[in-house]
Amino acid sequence: MELKNKELCGKNIYFVKRSNRFSMYFNDKKVGEIELNNEGNIIALKAYNKKYVKNLIYYIDSHKNLTIDDINGFPNKYEYLEKIKDRMHPDLLMKHAILANSTTLARYALEREACLTKETIISSAINSSKILEIHISNNVGYLEEAMEAAFENKNYGSIKVLIKKTKNINEYINRCNEEDKYQLIKKYLIQELVKRNKKSNIDI
Repeated sequence: MELKNKELCGKNIYFVKRSNRFSMYFNDKKVGEIELNNEGNIIALKAYNKKYVKNLIYYIDSHKNLTIDDINGFPNKYEYLEKIKDRMHPDLLMKHAILANSTTLARYALEREACLTKETIISSAINSSKILEIHISNNVGYLEEAMEAAFENKNYGSIKVLIKKTKNINEYINRCNEEDKYQLIKKYLIQELVKRNKKSNIDI
């Protein structure tokens, strides 16, 4: 297959510019792409095999003119995100740090003034109890919404953190009684309820 305007990016790896993307090839086989929006900014990074991720990273690193708006399709792993963290807006980095469960990247995003929001605390409740704790230590609200998300997604680590904050212990216990799959959560809820009752009795 004859391709024009090839740009070499590794052994037998090259990129070809299309109207709205850069297609990545190994010899004549397409192995990934960088998708662009109408402004020419990156909105997706895809490697059809993880061994080609490093080529995507190298290409982006060598093209400083490319602005990253999003990285849909890019693996949410610390080892990959760390390589392009300085090319990403801090809010975007925070979003993907949560999905990667990386407190290191989350703290770096905060250093660059990423915003902690309702969306990020709910995502943390689902994906990363450690980053959830960062939200709580920064006095981010929406704790009941976060608890609901943790409960629905059965993130036990987040539930253990949020149980201490929720006002709806009895409501969650009742919901646990409706389905067997929530029995471990019910155990945590009852333990917290017992602690609260003991404290209440001591205060009296």
